[in-house]
Amino acid sequence: MGIVSVIIPCYNAEHYIDRLCQSLRAQTVGMESLEIIFVNDASTDATLQKLKRFESEFPEHTIVVDCKKKGNSGAARNIALEYASGDYITFVDADDCVHPSMTEMLVRAIEENDAEISECGYADFSGNLPGYGSPVFLGTDLLEINTTDERRWLLLYMGKRAAPWGRLYRAAFIRKHCLFFPEGLNHCEDCYFAQMCAMVVRRFAMMETPLYYYYHNENGLTFRPESIRSKMDAFYAQQFFWEEVLKRGLTDDNFEPYRKEIEYLAVSKILIDPFLLIRKHNMPLEDTPVLSLFQGLRAMFPTFLQNEYVRSSGQLMQLLKELLEGISKL
Repeated sequence: MGIVSVIIPCYNAEHYIDRLCQSLRAQTVGMESLEIIFVNDASTDATLQKLKRFESEFPEHTIVVDCKKKGNSGAARNIALEYASGDYITFVDADDCVHPSMTEMLVRAIEENDAEISECGYADFSGNLPGYGSPVFLGTDLLEINTTDERRWLLLYMGKRAAPWGRLYRAAFIRKHCLFFPEGLNHCEDCYFAQMCAMVVRRFAMMETPLYYYYHNENGLTFRPESIRSKMDAFYAQQFFWEEVLKRGLTDDNFEPYRKEIEYLAVSKILIDPFLLIRKHNMPLEDTPVLSLFQGLRAMFPTFLQNEYVRSSGQLMQLLKELLEGISKL
């Protein structure tokens, strides 16, 4: 079945990494089919010691890269991609864990469908991990991208489910298309990666069976009010994506034939996602970068309020109305 490189960026994950390691030990493909690559992103706790302990247990199947300077998840994943020698690549976050059969079923899906990417479903958990049990296999659907409309659908889908985890990628696919994560960002580097995958993939195998377990940590940076200060990264990630599709000739100079999808994703990522966090924590708009986000979006897409996806969503239009009223008072 080939070797699967499992890429895991780690920063101050001492409270979670043992749980993840246990789920890796339990993989039904066996450790001999895995190459586990941990990138310790300058952790200040006991993460590195725990990674070294796992490496000593499986020295022939584990690589621990110890970074002295913090680079965030994008840089850590790129470093791991340089080390990866497997036929396939998957990404796992250090505080999450995976079903024992995840690797096996993702490989089966990608091989049986001659796909470039395969995907499984995921389940949220907080507190104690729910029992694994035997997964109910819900079948695999193959999406072949042969038309513009099919790629439009996939671009919206992967823009919404942007996390790289829960997917298996052929290593040759990643290298052929020079796929990587933007560096220097605290957030949203995965949006760029997912959207670029959507622009170039030809065969995508999709399973609904939940085999990836996402730890919903309300105390994590993503959900804390101070993370809004990093939300300019949402603009930078989309800007990097716009520049890349133009440079690669994947669209014309006006982003056609995918302009309405690219514009809609920009509205969602640059304005709506940050605004939802602002509302959740009752933050004054003047204490956030929302005005700069709005100005950046409007400079690129001056008529974004006319986007058909935006206008077709009453909820989205209501949020935008509320946000724009607030911005007008700044």
